[in-house]
Amino acid sequence: MTFPFDYLRTYRASLPTAADEPLLAKYESYHRFLLRATAAGAADRFASADEMREQLTGVLREVLAAEDGMPRPGSSTEFTTELASFGIDPALGTEHASAPALTTVAAALPLPKIDPDDPAAAFLATVTSPDPARVADELSHAPRSSPEVRLRMARSHIRAGDTAAARRLLDGVAALTADGDRTWPVAWYRGLAALTDGDPVGAAAHFDHVYSAVPGEAAPKLALAACAEASGDPAQATRLYRSVWRTDFAYVSAAFGLARSLSEAGDRHTAYDVLCAVPETSSHHVAARLAAAAVRADASAPDRLTEADLLAAGAEISALDGEIDPQRRALAAERVLGAALAWLRAGHTGAAAGTAEPRLLGARLTEPDLRVALEGCYRTLARHAPTSSDRITLVDKANRIRPATWM
Repeated sequence: MTFPFDYLRTYRASLPTAADEPLLAKYESYHRFLLRATAAGAADRFASADEMREQLTGVLREVLAAEDGMPRPGSSTEFTTELASFGIDPALGTEHASAPALTTVAAALPLPKIDPDDPAAAFLATVTSPDPARVADELSHAPRSSPEVRLRMARSHIRAGDTAAARRLLDGVAALTADGDRTWPVAWYRGLAALTDGDPVGAAAHFDHVYSAVPGEAAPKLALAACAEASGDPAQATRLYRSVWRTDFAYVSAAFGLARSLSEAGDRHTAYDVLCAVPETSSHHVAARLAAAAVRADASAPDRLTEADLLAAGAEISALDGEIDPQRRALAAERVLGAALAWLRAGHTGAAAGTAEPRLLGARLTEPDLRVALEGCYRTLARHAPTSSDRITLVDKANRIRPATWM
């Protein structure tokens, strides 16, 4: 019904491939949904109409968001929300050239929700401690060693860094599952274990299995995006981060990941637009605006900067006056002012004579004014330095950057 194909002869017992049908290539989640819905083995298909409906609804939200650019958020029946956001520097937003540590990603990704039909589901709802050792102790008193209890114990081992013990438990859960059982959570935790071990390629294989099992969910796409970024595949990371972010703005990790991938590809302006789209209701809104300023005024490429880039970055920081402390503002301003100084030294000039003279964070776009402004940043940072050696280093920077005078 969604695309024509010869279902009477050529594809009587199969589906067209993504190479044969552009719609399937364009919407990978829909393709995976159809593959699971038409799997040859009954155990590989959706277990119920409700499960199929939930996944198809998730795929529909993703497709609609891709078509018109409007997010279509929705709650998941399979996954929790992100436990934390990753790839975000609270001081400067993001170091857009660096992927987050894999252990950080593993600790932040959403988790499979507890199967309500598990015999120990009610007991597990009472196990809420963040301490892995305490969780392990509480789980040892579970009324029975159900699959969900073992999965929770495996998660506790992963958080403690004992991935070997986690894998033994997961192997046991996999051996106990029968046809038609909800088996993909085992693959999810195996993926988290691989991330914890620093193996993004191995983790991606497990998360890919989860993606095929629940194609309407954002969590496996977010996990695969992080794996692609860590594996040095910015194109794949961009595609997956974008899919998650444009569908649901609640996944702020995807916004920062998308900005990093776009920046690496040289598309600073789109990265800037992505970060500016982080809503004001997000706890990471300020970090996103600081990151937007850093991305727009990328000091590593002064030849590609324009006066408009610098002024836009400065405006982002100025708009946060009153929302950030002096130290945080000075850190952000130092970055943008330093980029402007490098831009001038690369042979660029500010506004032409006779036009309105632009100001960047209060400073004219001239080398003396930028040096004075940078000196002020370093002295502000020195006043807030945590140690005396840091303070001395910052004061030395201030003295070196200030323009030469007779006094």
